[in-house]
This record gives sequence, structure tokens and C-alpha cells, in this order.
Amino acid sequence: MTRQLFMSQSHSARATGQLVCVSLLVTFPTLPAGAGPPREGVASRRPQPASAEAILSKLTPAGASAQRPRLVMSHDGLSGIALCSRLDTVNAVFHEVKDTIFEAELSSRWPGKVVPYGHGRITFESSSSDSIRIWRISTTSPDVRTGKGYHVGITLRDLTAAGEHPRVELPEGRVLILLQSDGIGVAIDTASEVEFYNHYDFKRPPRIESVNPDARVMEMTTGADCSTKRER
Repeated sequence: MTRQLFMSQSHSARATGQLVCVSLLVTFPTLPAGAGPPREGVASRRPQPASAEAILSKLTPAGASAQRPRLVMSHDGLSGIALCSRLDTVNAVFHEVKDTIFEAELSSRWPGKVVPYGHGRITFESSSSDSIRIWRISTTSPDVRTGKGYHVGITLRDLTAAGEHPRVELPEGRVLILLQSDGIGVAIDTASEVEFYNHYDFKRPPRIESVNPDARVMEMTTGADCSTKRER
């Protein structure tokens, strides 16, 4: 199980007094602006299922700032920062960045960076075998979205109602739900994890039907094996 050890003082790109020019490879899709306006003058005889945009528009965090740029998480990384790019790219993109160290079994350690964002944080991790590049990005901020608009705070029921077909895996004992359309994983609330394991048959593969539909997304994550990729 990975744990975070400590964080140093914040660093600011402005405080250095240096001009930093960074060329970033942005490969992420543009986040949809939301559900379009209803079509006027068209009456439907049959009730139509709500679209993913309509469902998710009702779940937008009330405290989300209209002035804050919305970041999009995908299987490639986070808007402006690609997986397998240099870890110090984070300092060039964000003004408030905190250095941190992660530790796992066998005393392996690797550096990372934490960015406070909205009502949560964004975490960038390297790996024990490569301290230079970003191997994993995770967030607890509901202001970060996927390409389809999913975010921290929605439930498994919301995801399936929006047409998602998630599956479940159990890395390091955590209940991780994989969103195949966006290529990312989401962690659920602790109570729902405990409930899952209370009924889980360890002799069989985990099934998404065993997860409480009201399980709430607490963290979103995306990652890559950078050992097979060139630095971006």
C-alpha cells in the first residue's frame, strides 16, 4: 500500500523571478461545454432516456468557480500535462506546487508533487524506478472532469445511468472502478469498500454488480508505464 510521507514548502513559478518557457504536448479532447439547449417545437410521444450530459449537468458542484480553468483527465494525462512528461513540468503549469515523497513496501520511495485545486487536490507521481517522469496522476477535486464530464462526487448509479459500463478491479486491496470510455480509474468511498468486501467471494473474480450503486467517487486516477515510452 502506497502512503504519502511529507510535503515541503510551496513553490511558485512567479516567485523565482525567472522566465520559463515550456512546450507541452496536449493530446486531450476538449471537454464538452455541457448539454445543449432543448429543441423547441418537437414533441416526443415516447419518453426518452436522459442523456449523459443532462444527468451530469445536475451534478455539477455548487461551489465550482466559473473563473477556474476546467481540467480534463484522460488516459493520456491531464490537460496540459501528459503522462511520461517530466515531473518538473508541473511547476511550469501551476503556480502553487508542493513537493512530496511517496513510500511503499520494501522502503521504496519516489518523488511527487501536489497541487491544491478547487475543493481538493491533484497529485503527480513518478516511480521508484524513474524519479524524473510522471507515471500517475490522481485527483480528489470535483473541478477536474473526464472527457465525458465525470467527476469526483458522482455515484456508480450516475455512471451507469449516463451509459457507462464500468468494471471493477482490486489493486492492493482497493476497490477500483474502471471507466473504459475515458480510460481512467475511480476509487469509491470507504463505507462502500467495506460493504463490498463483506459480501465478496474471494474465489471468484470481482463483479461490478457487487458494488453498491450508491458508492460515491472519491478519487480519479490515470497512469502509464513510462518504461516503454519516450519522454514527452
